[in-house]
Amino acid sequence: MFMKKMYLLFVLLVLVACSNDPPIGEVKHTEENKQHIDVDEDAWENDFTYTPEGQEAGLSILIPTTSMLNASRTFTLTGMVDPAKIKHEEILIELKKDGYLWKDVLLVVNGEFTYDIPLFFGKGIHDLVVYVPDKEYDDYFQVGTSMQIDNGSDYWDDIHYSPTYVTRGINFESPSTGGNEANLTYRIKGSIDMDAQAAKETTHLVVTTSKNDDYADYIIPVEDYKFDDEIYLRFGPGKYFVTVGVAKKEETNRAIPVYNQVAQFIVENTSAEDLRDLLPSRGVQSDAPEIIALSNELIKDSMSDREKAKAVYEYTAKTISYNTGKLYFIGNQWDDSALKTLKFKTGICVDFAYLAIALLRAAEMEARYVVGTAGFGDDREGHAWVEVKVDGEWLTMDPTWGSGYIDYGRFEPEYTEDYFDPTEEVFSSHVKEGVAY
Repeated sequence: MFMKKMYLLFVLLVLVACSNDPPIGEVKHTEENKQHIDVDEDAWENDFTYTPEGQEAGLSILIPTTSMLNASRTFTLTGMVDPAKIKHEEILIELKKDGYLWKDVLLVVNGEFTYDIPLFFGKGIHDLVVYVPDKEYDDYFQVGTSMQIDNGSDYWDDIHYSPTYVTRGINFESPSTGGNEANLTYRIKGSIDMDAQAAKETTHLVVTTSKNDDYADYIIPVEDYKFDDEIYLRFGPGKYFVTVGVAKKEETNRAIPVYNQVAQFIVENTSAEDLRDLLPSRGVQSDAPEIIALSNELIKDSMSDREKAKAVYEYTAKTISYNTGKLYFIGNQWDDSALKTLKFKTGICVDFAYLAIALLRAAEMEARYVVGTAGFGDDREGHAWVEVKVDGEWLTMDPTWGSGYIDYGRFEPEYTEDYFDPTEEVFSSHVKEGVAY
């Protein structure tokens, strides 16, 4: 039993952070555009080179006139595409430096686009990639061209508001400026103009934090057109790049969620602690009273670490039923969480993982959410499971596969311990691809 869309969702979030994903579109890589990205810097000439996809879309960068330039804090990007040759009137830009990544979608008006691009990530070379719409799929993009910008200024200390901030009626009360310091937590508070575009449909914000190559996503619910919540700066001291996004379209009929960014800023965490595997995270409300109470019932101080982990595995695998309806027809939803799983006692792999991790972290055990694939042969698809630190070593457990099996589309509960600290042979059905926060 596994869930195809989970890995796709994770990939999108990471791309945005990136992103969690806030995802703003999937990028499709062909052999041609991979080669284009990997061109040796020393081989570049001071003009633009376009991929076959960029040429086919009629992409042309007008400003700047060189693919390698010096700038300070911002620079203007202006260009053209052929409206008749693109599937939707948007292009995607991706800015990268030292493990930080920012993306945004630019509107194409009458074949033209222009944007003042902030150079968030301090002095040095920023890599910019311009993507054009894929010919076949909505919200997918192909590499069109790329460039390098040598930024001469220090870290950006303002909030950068994307056009979506205005069109969706977002108003921040906090933060009011970028470049702030925080100690482990950071508050995001504000409101939404009820007369703005899609105001009623704006049920949540997605916040992504990135520090070097580490990324974490958080959901902030919107109620009565207001939002107020804290996010964690979980990866230790230093500068974090924070991106806030809103759903471009809601998750319906198993669609991949797409998010538009509304604001980006830098925050510096002064806390010396790296608590990435202990703090609450997206879907993992390990600080909720219900989760803490249940964790205390299951886990006793007299238990060994292994016994504590086994108690959580057994409870989750035996108590939560696998939801084939969600697997086949609904897919992941933005409000999936440990609390939701505990309330309804059913879910798919993401829900099993959220609950198990929340119970473990509530007992002050380091635990993390693993994404990868599972299955055999052509049936291998995206999946999520759990790793927990036991006696200083990471122990693998998959309560989803421990709960039973699917027979002709129907879940058959059949608890097994095989997927608690499984042998290499048993777990050959699983391939780990990363950890999500």
